[in-house]
Amino acid sequence: MAHDDDGNNDSGNTGAVLKGVLLTLGGIAALWMFVGVGLFLLKNVLFFGLLGGAGYLGYRMIAGGGKQRAVGGRRSQKALGAGRSRNSGDDFDRKMRELDAIEKRLDAEIGKR
Repeated sequence: MAHDDDGNNDSGNTGAVLKGVLLTLGGIAALWMFVGVGLFLLKNVLFFGLLGGAGYLGYRMIAGGGKQRAVGGRRSQKALGAGRSRNSGDDFDRKMRELDAIEKRLDAEIGKR
């Protein structure tokens, strides 16, 4: 049996070692890309979070600087009722008059500043 053998029986492990090195390098590259995408997303979330927080603080400054609630009214009072009653038209008209009065007060307060 003619067999091409140079007497080195350990040469079969070279492929496995090379495969392991390439898999390790590929894993490191994938991890590096994952970290890069994670940092990109984290920066965007922080940016928009800070932007939203600054907008909210500006809103609170305009709305009264924390001395009053942002939206006036009693806690039990709701802008729109949960269901329709027999006097839903009257209720709607009353709420529209309340909203108009609130709008006029806000316009007067903004006009003072």
